[in-house]
Formats: sequence, structure tokens, C-alpha cells
Amino acid sequence: MQNIIEHLRQRSIESLFSMASFSTVWQTWQSEIKKTASKPTERQILSLGDCLYDIFYSTNSVGRGQSDVSAGGAVWEALVCWYLNLCLVGR
Repeated sequence: MQNIIEHLRQRSIESLFSMASFSTVWQTWQSEIKKTASKPTERQILSLGDCLYDIFYSTNSVGRGQSDVSAGGAVWEALVCWYLNLCLVGR
């Protein structure tokens, strides 16, 4: 049985994956995350925060326009939100 906080956390994460730009880059990020921690321990999950920039940058494109920069800010926020929610599960 899930409490209200965990239910809201789940809905928040689901909404991240409904963003087209997040879904597009997630495959790349997921493989970068797995390189960092294939079968993550609690310590590795917490240490993943130190790698978020590198994970985010793995989908960087050259010659970005203003709309790309704006979308980049939104997916950076989504990645950080995903990570924080991951760290806070059950707390």
C-alpha cells in the first residue's frame, strides 16, 4: 500500500516522462546512468548527483538555437527532479 507522498512522487515522475523532450533524451541518459551504477547501491545512487552534469551533457548538441537552450533548461530541471525523487523515495 502506498502513502499519499509516495503516490504524489510517482505521479510527478510519470509527468516527467510525458514530456516529449525528456522522453527523447532519457534513453541516452539511462545508458549513462547504468555506466555509472549498473546495479546501484544506496551510496552509488547518492553519488549519482555528482555525475548529473555529465549525464545531461551527453545529449548536448552543437549549434543550439534559443529554443534548444530553453528546452535544455526544462530537461535539466526534469533530470534534477527525477534524481531528487529517486533519492527521497520512502523518506
